[in-house]
Amino acid sequence: MSMHRVSIGVAAIAAALSPVLMLTLQGGTGYCFFVVLAFSLLWLSQAENRRQSRELLLRYKWYVVAMTAYPLAIGLQALLTGEVPSRAFDSPSRLLLSVPIFLLLAAVPAERLRPFQWGCVAGALGACFWSVLILFSPAEWVMSGRAGNPFTNPIPFGDTALVLGFMGAIPLAERGRPRWEQVLRLLGLAAGCYASYASESRGGWIAIPVMLWVLLCRFDLARMRPRRLMLVFAASLTLGAMAALNTPVVQSRIAAATSDFERLAQGDADTSIGLRLQLWQAAWTLFEREPALGVGKGTLKDNLQVLAERGEASPAIVHPHAHNELFSTLAEMGLLGLAALLLLYYGSAIYFWRHRHSADPDIATAAAMGLVLSLGTVVFGLTIDVFTLVMNTAFFGLTSATLLGIIANRTRQLEHAAQAAGPPRSTNA
Repeated sequence: MSMHRVSIGVAAIAAALSPVLMLTLQGGTGYCFFVVLAFSLLWLSQAENRRQSRELLLRYKWYVVAMTAYPLAIGLQALLTGEVPSRAFDSPSRLLLSVPIFLLLAAVPAERLRPFQWGCVAGALGACFWSVLILFSPAEWVMSGRAGNPFTNPIPFGDTALVLGFMGAIPLAERGRPRWEQVLRLLGLAAGCYASYASESRGGWIAIPVMLWVLLCRFDLARMRPRRLMLVFAASLTLGAMAALNTPVVQSRIAAATSDFERLAQGDADTSIGLRLQLWQAAWTLFEREPALGVGKGTLKDNLQVLAERGEASPAIVHPHAHNELFSTLAEMGLLGLAALLLLYYGSAIYFWRHRHSADPDIATAAAMGLVLSLGTVVFGLTIDVFTLVMNTAFFGLTSATLLGIIANRTRQLEHAAQAAGPPRSTNA
């Protein structure tokens, strides 16, 4: 068996296992990531594969820019300032390494990457399993009364479960799906939503309307008119909100937020929301002092400690991250980092956006799943630093490479088929 076939087979299996293992096995997605990376480098050792890859790099240049700009910005900052610790490269390096992974996955036939969809369903069900365990072993599986697992904080746990549930449900819009498949995908969606609910991650809940809109837009292309789509979206959102508001978890989280704002209005900023606002303000202060390059990637905690010692910030907010991707980036990397972050957001989403209305089901489904991932990541970044976590970054990199690989491969298949068919024959006598 040739190295080409082995590389393609292993890459397809690892890509499908990644979402399954994301929240069920510590380091599971990381193992899948490096397996695909290793075989991508072997695959690229062949001259013909490198030639094909050059064409892909040009066609999907914004994705390449997205995955390289952020880590390269950190490298430039390190060269210019010398203020960047080596650990700061750990997570962003996964973005850079996603480029060769994409090149290999784009060579995998699109049909061989379809099991990735079921990997998302299985991953959402696995997250639900962990959430149910808290009912029996709260001391081991709960952090501050919230669902997670021994290796994942409740916030990224709930956010990732949502992404898995919605990505697994996107193919429901395709016609001809058997009933059992529809049921399993709906169960996966419900499981992902429950895991998010049990994690009590309010920031993740903000992304639900965005993901629901992406899902319903797929049904719009299949069988709905725009006006009916809007009605279904509004009705689904209203019914979901009404149901959630009657649950004790949502009621308690809303009550806690209301209490925080009331205390904040009375001058008491030592609450969950108050401390987060102070953290953002302190991050902005650091940005104002070093607007071009920031204080140094990975040095936010040290700089917040200095502010606290000077009496310019509360010691309670000294933390490695600002709990907001934008504020962390501005403080640590300045305008250079902001430009790199915006390129990451744009370049990782633009091809999914462009192909969302494709007439080909494989392309349209992959594009919609990619929008769930990319848009969800932007929303999650409002309340968490997504790309500082190695696990999250590896999952984002491998998942985006898989979905864009499906689009690239299927697009090439359709182009070859069109060329083989040749120009249409004239019907004139």
